[in-house]
Amino acid sequence: MVRGLVSMTLLALMLGGCAATTASPSAPSRSAALGCADLPGELAQGESLGTPLRVLAVRNVHERIGRQVSGAVRGVEVRVRAAHGMDDVAVRRTILCRAAIASSPSDPLAVVGAHSRVDRRGLDYVVTVTARGRDAAQEIAERASRLAR
Repeated sequence: MVRGLVSMTLLALMLGGCAATTASPSAPSRSAALGCADLPGELAQGESLGTPLRVLAVRNVHERIGRQVSGAVRGVEVRVRAAHGMDDVAVRRTILCRAAIASSPSDPLAVVGAHSRVDRRGLDYVVTVTARGRDAAQEIAERASRLAR
């Protein structure tokens, strides 16, 4: 009897926990969470790594297994330079907001499953775009290679 009651209680808690973790329709989108609506139109629109950013170099990121680097491509690192006067916050918000709404077939950040990170390196910024799936990672690399031309 007690064992049955405990089982029912655990089942109720598990089901309640599942329902509590489901995203609600009113949950803010990624672009809203980043404050993209506050960006000026010329910064919020366009290719993720387009004007006012200038692509300097693109380098493939390869999968690491322990200390070994395999030949499998996980994504890319894109080195960009921002227009004069843009601070770190503006550069990061511009890239991440554009990535949140990216839909261009030539944009590496628009690949389904792409994850991006922006880091400052000296005067430039490095945008790392990766994906777990090999097909998505290869698509990111192909799209990014066109940016460096």
